[in-house]
Amino acid sequence: MIATVTMSDIGSLLGGFAALLASLWGIAIWIAAKVCRKRTDEIISATTGAIQKFISGQMESLIHGRDPASYYTLDLSFPGGDSLRIPMICGVAITALENISVTVTSHNKRETIATLVCKGFGHVPPHAHAAHYETVTVVAGTMTCLSSGRIYREGESWDIPPGEFHSATFADCVLIIRYHPPLFTAAERPVDLSKMATIFPIT
Repeated sequence: MIATVTMSDIGSLLGGFAALLASLWGIAIWIAAKVCRKRTDEIISATTGAIQKFISGQMESLIHGRDPASYYTLDLSFPGGDSLRIPMICGVAITALENISVTVTSHNKRETIATLVCKGFGHVPPHAHAAHYETVTVVAGTMTCLSSGRIYREGESWDIPPGEFHSATFADCVLIIRYHPPLFTAAERPVDLSKMATIFPIT
């Protein structure tokens, strides 16, 4: 007996082939997207690490030759156990993170007051200050607490107890930050930027 192939059979065969091609194409796109996303994350992480390494170099140059008793340090601890101590100098703007600078404006036996300026968008990853109570007041722009989603606007303050992890984003803002008790001098707590380039890319 001779088998006959009808147009219906050919249509079914082509339909099945098209479905297989569509499935393979979908898998290929999914794999490509995953590879691209991974590569993008790697590039962003490397770029952020490079920026933080550059910022670390700027900090080092600002304190080079200065008497450690003449400026202060801010302790930052991170959820993974890493920590930093960044310099804080009266009257000198310190670039702490991308788009974010901090300047100490006053220091006395009761508290240290600093001004934070963020031009554009800024992000501070989860961190804590073990020894200091922090009060952050918005002068201009907005600050968003990432754990609660609360947006702080002009005139509003955020109180952060010692040791409490907190994270925020800033949008074109100016903040007044009060640390009490006051910050330690760099003679008491030396600057430590050894983890600067590795902490921030993963946050």
